[in-house]
Parts: sequence; C-alpha cells; structure tokens
Amino acid sequence: MSSVSRPLTLGGRFHDAARATLRARADLDVTVAGVRSRATSIPLVKRTPEGLQQVVRVELEAASAGDVLLTLRTDKRVLVERSVKAAAGRNVEYLLVREVDKATPCTFDITVGESRASAALELRPQRHWRIFLIHQSHLDIGYTDPQDLILHHHAAFLDAVLDLAERSDTLPDDARFRWNVEATWPLDYWLRTRPAADRRRFLDLAKAGRIEVAALSFNMHSEIYSIDELARQLAIAQRLRDEYEFSIDTAMQTDVPGTTVGLLNLLTEAGVRYLSVAHNYAGRSVPHLLDGQRLTRPFRWRAASGKSLLTWYTDTPHGVAYMEGNLVGFGEAYEAAIELFPAYLAALAEQPYPYVGAEAFGWFGTPPGTNLTGRPYPHDILHFRVNGELADNAPPSLVLSEIVGKWNAEWEYPHIRLATNREFFEVAERELGDRVETFEGDWTDWWADGVGSAARELGFNRSAQVLTPIAQAMHTLSDALGAEKSEWQHGVEAAYEAMGLFDEHTWGAANPWTDRLEQYDSGALQWQRKSDFARQARDLAVLSHEHATIRLGRLLAAPDRALGALAQLAVFNPNGWGRTDIVEVFLPATRVAQDQRFELIDEAGGNAQSYELREQAHAVHRPRGRWLRFVAQNVPPLGYRRYLLRNAPSALVDDSAAATTLESSHYRAEVDVERGTLSSLVDLATRRELLQLDSPFAFNQYIYDQYGSASNFNHLSGRIPWGDMWLLGRRSVAEKGVVIERSRTSLADRVRIRLRGVGSDWIETTYELLREVPRVDILNRVHKLPLQEKESVYFAFPFRADKPKVAYEITGGVDTSGSPRVPGSARHMRAIRHWITLDDDEGQVAWATAEAPLIEIGDLHLPYSPFPRTFASGPADEATVFSWAMNNIWDTNFPGRQGGETVFRYAVGSAAAGSDSRRLGMQVAAGFSRPLVGMLCPPKPDHAKGLLPTGSFSEVTRSAVDIVTLAPAGDRGLTLYLTSLAPEPVEFELRLPGLPVRDGPARVRLWPGEYRAVVVELQD
Repeated sequence: MSSVSRPLTLGGRFHDAARATLRARADLDVTVAGVRSRATSIPLVKRTPEGLQQVVRVELEAASAGDVLLTLRTDKRVLVERSVKAAAGRNVEYLLVREVDKATPCTFDITVGESRASAALELRPQRHWRIFLIHQSHLDIGYTDPQDLILHHHAAFLDAVLDLAERSDTLPDDARFRWNVEATWPLDYWLRTRPAADRRRFLDLAKAGRIEVAALSFNMHSEIYSIDELARQLAIAQRLRDEYEFSIDTAMQTDVPGTTVGLLNLLTEAGVRYLSVAHNYAGRSVPHLLDGQRLTRPFRWRAASGKSLLTWYTDTPHGVAYMEGNLVGFGEAYEAAIELFPAYLAALAEQPYPYVGAEAFGWFGTPPGTNLTGRPYPHDILHFRVNGELADNAPPSLVLSEIVGKWNAEWEYPHIRLATNREFFEVAERELGDRVETFEGDWTDWWADGVGSAARELGFNRSAQVLTPIAQAMHTLSDALGAEKSEWQHGVEAAYEAMGLFDEHTWGAANPWTDRLEQYDSGALQWQRKSDFARQARDLAVLSHEHATIRLGRLLAAPDRALGALAQLAVFNPNGWGRTDIVEVFLPATRVAQDQRFELIDEAGGNAQSYELREQAHAVHRPRGRWLRFVAQNVPPLGYRRYLLRNAPSALVDDSAAATTLESSHYRAEVDVERGTLSSLVDLATRRELLQLDSPFAFNQYIYDQYGSASNFNHLSGRIPWGDMWLLGRRSVAEKGVVIERSRTSLADRVRIRLRGVGSDWIETTYELLREVPRVDILNRVHKLPLQEKESVYFAFPFRADKPKVAYEITGGVDTSGSPRVPGSARHMRAIRHWITLDDDEGQVAWATAEAPLIEIGDLHLPYSPFPRTFASGPADEATVFSWAMNNIWDTNFPGRQGGETVFRYAVGSAAAGSDSRRLGMQVAAGFSRPLVGMLCPPKPDHAKGLLPTGSFSEVTRSAVDIVTLAPAGDRGLTLYLTSLAPEPVEFELRLPGLPVRDGPARVRLWPGEYRAVVVELQD
C-alpha cells in the first residue's frame, strides 16, 4: 500500500525527490557564459553503421537561446563534436561515441561564443542490459475501494488484458502486451463469470506465454495463516493446472516485507520453481540496518528438504517495491523513461541501492555512519515490475508496449522486453548458474505488528483455524465409518475461504479512520467487511464443528446405551498422540434434568471421574441445561474414549482456600492480587522456581504504552525516520486488583481477579491449575477503551532461565535462536503460531498463546523505526516473553483503534532437562490449539458401530509429528495431512488401527516443517 489520502501522481512530493536524485547524477558540472552543462556516461548503446556506440548524456541549462559547441576528446583525437542550438532553459543532448571496453579518460569541452570550459570525463564500459519488464496490477482486496468493487475491477482488468493483447499482436514480439496475474482469487471469479470464448482466449494467451498466472490466491501475512489454511492458497492454482492443463511455475507476493518458511515448503512441494516478491517498507521496515545488505538478487531460498525457489526480490530502496518501473517513467511516456531509466541503471550498477538518500516513499535512506556493505547489482539481466499507473489496483496499460517498441527501435541496449516472470527466471537459471547465492530459514515479516490492531477479530479467526481442521477430520472419519451422507464439505470450504480472506494482507482503507462510500476514505465500510471475514470464519467453523460432533457422536455410542446409564459421552482426540486434558460437554435439561445428581464413569476403566458443573449463562435466552467439565485421561491418538453418566449422589467438593496460593499435583503458584500477577510458580516434580523473581516486570503483568505520534495522518508512523525514546509518552501497569472468584475443587484450583489499568475499562485475570494436567492456564479478559491515541497493550512473562535456547512454533516449522534466517528478517518482534520453549541446563519451560500471536523476547521495542529497545541497556534477557496483545501504531490499512471485550488465553508448562522440548510445546498449547472434543451421544444409538469403549483410528509414532486433519480421497479413500516440527528428517510408521485400511500401516518420511498428504485406501 503506497498511496496517501489523495491519489498519488508522479508529481507527488515523495516521488519527485526520488526522480530528482536520478536527474542529479553527473560526472561533471561546468558553467561557461551563462550555460551550465552536466555530462555523464550512461548505459545507453546504439547500433550504427560504424558499430555499437555508447552515450554521454549532456544536460544544458541556458540563460538564453544561442549556439553551443560540445566536444569530447582524448589526448590523441576528437571522439565527437556537436554544434547545438540551445533554447533558453533546459536542453538534453546524447553524444554517441564508439563503445569502449575499459575505462577511458577523456576531456569534455563546452564552447559558447568565444568562451570555453573543459572538464575531465571518464568513459566507462557499459553493460548490455536486458530488461524483463513485468507488467502486473498489485491486488489489494480493499485499500483503494471497498472489497466488492476491487473484485469487479480486477475482473474488468482481465477483460482489458484480452483486448490489449489483441491490439498489440502486430507489434514486435518484445513489445507485445504481456500480463502477470499476481493472484488467482480474482481470476477464479473471472473464469466462473465469463463466456467460454473469453476463457478460451485467456487460456490460449497463457499457453502462448503472453499471460502468466502466479500460484497463490492473495498477497498474505503468511505468518498468521495456519499451515492447512496456507496450503489451501494453492488450491485454485492446482485446479487450473488440472482443468486447463497449463503450467504454473511462479508465485508472487507483493507488499508484505516477509514470508514464512512454511510457504517455501509448500511451494517447493507443489512444483513451484520461482518466487517473485516486492517488499514495501512503508517506513516501518529497516532490513538494511540489520543484515539485509547481505541478501543478493536473485537468490535461492532453500528448504530443509533441499528443494529451493529461485527468488527475486525488489523493495522500497530499489524503487517503491512493485512500482519501480513507474518511478522511472514506464507507464507514463517514452520521454520520461529515456530520461530516468538509464540513470537508474547506472546507479544500480555502481552503488548498493539506486536511491541512497531519503527520496522514495517509505525509505529514509541510510543514517549517518551506516556502513553500506551491500554490493552493487552485478548482472546484466534485470527483473523490473511496473503497474499501469503509479497506484495499487491499477488497470493494465498499452503505454508500456508503445514505450518498449519505441525504445528497442532506437537503442540496442538496454534491450527491453515485456515479459512474464517465468521468462526472466528461465534466463536467470540458465545464465547465472552457480553465481546465485543460497539462503535458508524464515523470512520474518516486518509488517506483522499490524495484525495486533484487531485483537478480537484476530482471535475469532484463530479460533476458526483451530476448529475447522478438527471438524473436517471428524466428518471424514464419520464418512469412513459409514455415517449418513452429508454435504459437509461446503461449510468447511467456506470457513477456509473466509479465514484466508481475513489473513490476506489488506486490512482496510488507505485512510481507515474515514467513513465515505468509496475510494481511499471508505474506511468504515472496508473494516466492516474485513472483520466480517473473521466472524464468518468463526461462525462457519463452529457450525461445522457442531455438525461433525453430532455425526461422530452417533457412531461412537455404545449400541445398548451402556446398561441403563443416564447418558453416554464420548471424547475425541484430534492429535496423533495420546492426550489427557480438560473437556467440556453441554448436558441439555431434556436429557439430564437440572437437579439430576450423577457420577461420571470412564467406561473402559470403570472408575469415577471428578467433574464440575456450570450453569448455562444467559439462561432465559439459551438452551436449558448445564455444562459438564472434566479431565479426560489417556484418550488415544486420533481416537476416542467413552464415559457414562450414572444416577448417584453428587460428590462435588468446593473447599475453602487462601486467595494467594494455588496448587495442583504438578505446580504451586503464589498470586499477587494487587497486580493480578503470579509472584511464584514452582514445578513440584523438580522443585524448580519457574519465574524470574527479580524481573522489573511481574508475571502476566498488563503493560500499557502510549506514544507521542499523532493519529489519523496517513502513513505518519512510517514517516518518522529515527524513532527514539521521546516517542514513548508513558508506560503504566494494571493495579488495584481484587479477588472476585475463588474456588478449589477436586478438578481444579482457580482464582479470578479484577484490575484497573490505563487504556481499559477493566481487566480480569483467571489462573487455573488443573489437578491432573501438567499445565497452568491463564485467561486475561480485557475491556478495552476505543482510543485513537497511539498505544500498545502487552502482557509480560519473565521466566527463570540462564541463556536459554529459544524455539518458536511458526507456520510450517520451528524457528530457534540459532536457526538461519533470510538476511534482513525482522528481529525485534514476530508472529508465532502458539508456543515458545526455553531450554537451559536446569530444565525446560513452554509458554503458549491462543489469540495473540505477536511476541517480543527480552525487551519491549519502540514500535517506530528503527525499533530501539525501551527498557534495558545491557544484553537482552532472552527468558522474558512479551505478548504484544494490542496496538494501533499504523496510520494506513490497519484499524486506528480497537475497543470492547477481548480474551487472551495463555498456558505454561515445564519439563526436566533433556526432555523433548518441541513435544512439550505442543502439549502445553494443545489445550486451546487442538482441544479435545466432548460429545453427547444420542439417547437411541441406532447408528452406533459397536465400537469398544476406547479406540484409536490412527497413530503417529514420532514425538514432534502430528496429524493436522483428514479429508476424503475419492470414493474409498482418505487423506491424512501430517506435519513435522522435528529438527531433523523423520521416518515413521503411520498406523491406522481403527480403520479398514486395505494395505496396513504406511511408512512416511517427513522433512523438518513439511506438510504432507498421505492417501490411504479403505476396504469396501
């Protein structure tokens, strides 16, 4: 997103400065008799009868019209002499000299009347540039107009593509119109709504290389996608491959400055070979101040499997990212391009960035004292993006064809071709060979902080990410076990589409605080639609999950209703490993009377289980009944366990307990009621104190920061070049806590505290220690005030660990403090999936988050470039985790305020030194990332399959491998989707004991981070 509150034009103040930098390039500057001359050797080469000749560009600024003589000579001869009738004002001349193959010192003379001035000029050998001009439209689903208009506009752009291709058919091949479809989402709509003749024309152009379709559906904040949701962003491309039989080799990602390693894994496994990215800094990315200058173009981005993507990136300092061609005149006119583009190429060949000062939008140049270690671009082939206009969501244009045709007719080099991504990459692959460097690891996103601007909606979408694959797995198992047929797939597909559209990178209008009907100022309408995606995803996920629970519950019931029990329950475990965890089931009053006392019996073991009952909230408007809550123990992998409710006296116990001490079989916690925090947390098995008791931050402390920049000024937070501590207006914490609930039962020990904190109406914190589950659960409920002032909300979690090894679960793998990352990755914050582990010589701690993915480690960073630390001056404390729960820092695209009630759930667990830390992270997070599913079996189990009281349908025998979901595969098969978070390749046996598999156990090998579909055939 690079627009301001009015449509950007090439005369805009940001881009004029960038162009002025190119115009200012000169090898000499002399004035004589009122005529100023500036000359420079530029990379323009012309073919003449005398052979190839290169250009010295001379710019004359004359006070009045008159004759000027220009001469270029060496010590031995005159190379060129030209008499010019200069007009008053600015004049440009191109002097042609025979091409040189080494630096050649020359003298430049300018003569006006009787006056002459001379200066030294060096003729430099010029590259024979070949430019691949990549014409596209950057898809923002919103930002410039409401989302519905964007879809219609991009469909109309594809209509125009057909027209422009036809109109350019008679042009030279290099100038013929070509189009790169950046994202498949609007193309999918277009193919569904256009006549067959238009579809055939499109496919013919694609097969002829005039159109290339990139592989992904949107431009994405890929780090906030779940791995299964991210994999579905390739579904449209795969369908196009299957239905229309044309190749899709390239993926594009535009705007967002970072891409998760999970996308690398998915693309390489899908047969995609090339990746083109354009990183828009927006004034909030500073990779060049870290190690970003190490990153070369192009490079190979290699996955753990050894497969790689040949990757091209451009960014803001190379020309406003995806508008680099527009910035130098392409899309405007030949006259603008011939003036600016050669200077751009000269700068590119001579310095690390073509724009080194604070000239371009979102680029402040390099601060004084910065060591520019990057190398000038070394190759003579160049991938160069251009839009039809200097704007997002720009229509295609034939102007580029006109410019290219005129350029190539005039100049031999640079040779320009309107091209597809594939054309460039095939040439680069063939010609650059082993000169291309290889990098590995995550490419951590600088814009991830923006997702904290809508914590409630983000939580809704993350809830959908949890429920949807579980619902799909239960539906698939129900089908495999012979349930009644159901069209359940539509609900699952719709949920995935909605969650993907929410996680897509456009979160709102250019000016999100506005409320007009269209264009940049349609902020309210755009946010209503965007937030609807999250609510729709959650609602569809809940409905699909409920439907799947009913279907599977009918099949898991005991056929005889288990000898007169009041009711039967079943608990389903979606994981590929056994679980003991909390589960909740609603007991309708029509099935179990409100005053009915009962005992809960594990049918397999025959023993009674502890439980709690909670009355239905808002009862006069909701189904009458109670919520049963208990710990289901040893639920088998991808399996179930049945329970019975038998008539018996209730054995519920609620002991009185001190407000400040909580205890379970695994942990003892001390509570600081005043601050609503934990003052101690001891692992009873190891006697280890898990908290850093002398930290300046308390454990689970609410921290509120307010900043000094103004609100409602487009891109303002990205226009502050060197943010420092003066921007931190104040920092405060929650206080004045009071206990509003305290309970100790045979199931759990818990306390709920209400606090006051700046920025919020109130904060409620609940700590719960389940007796039989080795985990501490934390629930923070914040009633946020909807403030426009710039702010952040954090929760601090200081752990006691000495220089720990840190591991983060991310989309498609695990990143660690020692893992490689693509140079230039963000390091001050990041988005994770659910868990972090801290591992030192004394043991391991895992921390997990449900709704809030943004974290910082060791210190709080000022959320303004260059993101300095705000607290510590020494080495960062790597054992303190900060959950960055909320912010409104951005002044474009992301909401400028958020308010109302929002929930943030966290969990903590620990293990002895030497344990499997990744399994620990998975286990601690599973309570909310993969919750057990409780279901009430029907009173008349006429569809029951006679299954044993407990059983497993599939089991994974490796600790850091899990089953993500299941899906049907044809008429008599199913697909298991597996992922590995192990640090090394793993090979294991996939067992399916509860399913009628035709060929028995499957042998599977997974690379680190791999997401793999394993298809098994079922017996008839």
